[in-house]
Amino acid sequence: MFGSGTGTGREASVFALMDTLAADLRAGTDVSVHLGALQQRIRDVTNQHAEIGTRNARLLEAKNVVADNSLLLEGKRAAVEDVDLATVILDLKLQETAYQSALAVSARVLQPSLMDFLR
Repeated sequence: MFGSGTGTGREASVFALMDTLAADLRAGTDVSVHLGALQQRIRDVTNQHAEIGTRNARLLEAKNVVADNSLLLEGKRAAVEDVDLATVILDLKLQETAYQSALAVSARVLQPSLMDFLR
């Protein structure tokens, strides 16, 4: 983006170009020969700025997607893990009572008599 080297061509750094431009201004020589190179450097910086802006926009979008997915997953986890303990215990006790009642009824209905025992 800023170039490299100390020459005056396309590969010269923008800082070397500015040094040359400043020296020519001090010397009173025509600096219009450097305008094309200076405009090219401005275009290069603008292009790089646009590319960085595009990358930043993509990163921000990815950050938003990750945040949205995190909230969605947290909601799903909460639905699975966060149960109402009182309701679960009450349901368990009701089922236990029904089971005990079924056992008691079965025991009374199926009581072996002395005759069944002797057979």
